[in-house]
Amino acid sequence: MALVFVLISPFSGPLRTRFGTRLVTAGGVAIIGAGLLTLALGASFDFLAVTEIGLALTGLGMGFATGPLMGAAVDAFDSSRSGTAAALINVARMAGATIGVAFLGAIFAHAGGGEAGLQVAMIVGGIVQITAAAIAWKTVTPAPRSASSG
Repeated sequence: MALVFVLISPFSGPLRTRFGTRLVTAGGVAIIGAGLLTLALGASFDFLAVTEIGLALTGLGMGFATGPLMGAAVDAFDSSRSGTAAALINVARMAGATIGVAFLGAIFAHAGGGEAGLQVAMIVGGIVQITAAAIAWKTVTPAPRSASSG
């Protein structure tokens, strides 16, 4: 997951420029959701291929979404406040990750742990991510097409 994230992240800026923040961020978050649902599926298999695909999809989605989300946050403020905006998005990202891990850990434990707990937690996580992708799609303003983009 981390390797795919590192490999994909440099392409998120050009993809944002070409396709817009809405598509890249909502698409990236939806891919994270697909990765988590794949991890849920992989919990019932004895081989790691499905789990590796789920982790790769999660890293891919994170690589697509993280940079454009940061760019959108910074772009929303005057340049004199760009540092504050970047810091706030990092705090929100870290708080969300921490709360998400705790929430999914509680679901894992409540579902009895093991394979069943992992499946339930990843399904819930996947649904949350896909819901967030739909919200991003509806709320992020699409970038106007430039004259050079045809």
